[in-house]
Amino acid sequence: MVDVMTPFHWALLLAYVILALWVNMVRRMDKWLTTMNHRIDEYRKLEQDWNGYDAPPFSDKVLSRTFDLVFAMRYSSNFCWFEEWELSPTGRGSIQIECSPDGFNIFKDKKKMYMEVEIYEDKYVIYCEDENWEKEFKSVDDVVEVMRRWTPKSIFKYARLRSLW
Repeated sequence: MVDVMTPFHWALLLAYVILALWVNMVRRMDKWLTTMNHRIDEYRKLEQDWNGYDAPPFSDKVLSRTFDLVFAMRYSSNFCWFEEWELSPTGRGSIQIECSPDGFNIFKDKKKMYMEVEIYEDKYVIYCEDENWEKEFKSVDDVVEVMRRWTPKSIFKYARLRSLW
């Protein structure tokens, strides 16, 4: 008896590998979402002067908008590099989520790959250092779209620069 892999068997094997990779990514995304939710809950507990410089506590609106953004990032199709995004509180009563992927910050031209989204009660402000722009948005969907498009483009730009070294 000869063991031969037919096209059907190869297709089945490929489907299994793709499914395993997808399941792994979903688990990583869920872990990331849980971590972000825990941070938002911790920010909810902060009181006046939480940073020693008279910072106000975070309003329910800012916390809710932060959760909306994180949730939208998690469920945005094709959003990659989600684990690189980190939440941090600001002393202005806003929360920011930023991405400066490890290993992607040293370019020949000294540009730093960096994007942050500052979340306020009534708006989102995106600052993109490597492309040198800042813009306000009202819609969480618009913010996620900008973030989703920026991340792969910047990482591709980095990979292209690295290939020149």
